[in-house]
Amino acid sequence: MKKIVMLIFILSFVLAACGDDNVEDYKLPEVIEEMPQEPFNAYTMYLQASYAIEAAESLRMLSIANSSIDLDGFFIEMTMRSYIDQVIHSPSEIDMRMDSVTTVDGEEIPMISYFRGNMLYILGDTPEDGYKFSLSLEEAIQVAGAEILAFDESAVINQEITSLDNGTILSFTLSQDTMSETVEAMSEALLVILGSFSDDFSVEISDIDAKIMLNANKEIESIDMTMSLDIKELNLSMQSTISTEILQVGGINITFPDFLDNFFEI
Repeated sequence: MKKIVMLIFILSFVLAACGDDNVEDYKLPEVIEEMPQEPFNAYTMYLQASYAIEAAESLRMLSIANSSIDLDGFFIEMTMRSYIDQVIHSPSEIDMRMDSVTTVDGEEIPMISYFRGNMLYILGDTPEDGYKFSLSLEEAIQVAGAEILAFDESAVINQEITSLDNGTILSFTLSQDTMSETVEAMSEALLVILGSFSDDFSVEISDIDAKIMLNANKEIESIDMTMSLDIKELNLSMQSTISTEILQVGGINITFPDFLDNFFEI
């Protein structure tokens, strides 16, 4: 059961980070310098709104993932509610804390994890018991869903702007064909978590439907996504709706327990 929970933990968080990983091709500050004064489509509006998030020194987010899972004929209806804090020291050094509660068939399974220095720590059943394993910063961001939905305009199949009295909704359909690097990072993270559970994975994902809510000041309030994935080697299919709410920009601190380095390394 622990392996299954950890598998679902990885899948649910990674889905929230899906997009084109190659962000070096369209770093937001450079893109904004080239933008027209008035956004002319949903994509440029999203880039402008994303700038404040990308430039933040720290963030707090709430992610709620509702998933229907078929694991080799075993059906699971699951909700994972996760508070994610991140402190950005530099582009190559980010600390994270993830406080999650997964509800499966009415049973709640809490999980707290930390990331720093290329190591992910998952607390166990008692405060000083847990697991740790090495992950790169890029893999940890994928695992945690700590990156705001990133995608190049080439990923956009359809886009639409809906004006509201108190804000704006940006709607996108994003092509699965642009997300090969995300799938690779997802597979690597799963292999690290599950070890000998399976020798290899072939992850197939659907197109993503995304809705981004901007407030009256054109700031991101929330991101909702719907997508599915299949892992044939595990006879696993998963349909998910993930809602991410930006709770706080700046002013976040993370205190790491002093016993994390004593965790069992896997």
